[in-house]
Amino acid sequence: MPHANSTTESPSTSTLPPTFDAALRLFVQTAEIHLLRIGDRNTLSFLHVTLVFIRHVAGYSAAATFLFPSFPWRHLVYALNSTTVRHPPKPSANKPPNLASARDMARPLQEEWAMRGLSFAAGHFPEELFANKNVDSETHYLEAESMRSLERPERVHKLGVQIAEEKGKKFADDEEERESGSEEGVFWNDEE
Repeated sequence: MPHANSTTESPSTSTLPPTFDAALRLFVQTAEIHLLRIGDRNTLSFLHVTLVFIRHVAGYSAAATFLFPSFPWRHLVYALNSTTVRHPPKPSANKPPNLASARDMARPLQEEWAMRGLSFAAGHFPEELFANKNVDSETHYLEAESMRSLERPERVHKLGVQIAEEKGKKFADDEEERESGSEEGVFWNDEE
């Protein structure tokens, strides 16, 4: 399945059970719809969860061979670029650290609370992330504007950097650095 809307099947997916093929098509089409909403802050939590899932799948080459050829990578690149343009990454965001730094430990995002316990998120979050005594269990789904406008884009960017580095993609901070070939910062799609 080279594309979510394609009717032709690739050799690797022609032997998939119909239910798996339908689930794969649903995931890819849903991701494509969300990723095409460039600049929409409301899709960042979906992007965050999707990147956690993609990073998990990357650790299983058999699963990746089915998902990655179908995934809308170009749309992901556009979505990540629009995020970094609106919310420039901090210099530390380009390092491939564990997801949460000491500052990130302040409060999990809403989708991080929701992902807790899911098999694809196991091992992704530091154990102490959810042990913050300052977060009341009744209010952990409430979100401050700073989390929406600063922390979520930064965490999405970190995940994007980690996935791109694992895939061997390039980076640049701005248009000039894209042209000069520097390798730090914003994503770009080198596939045409």
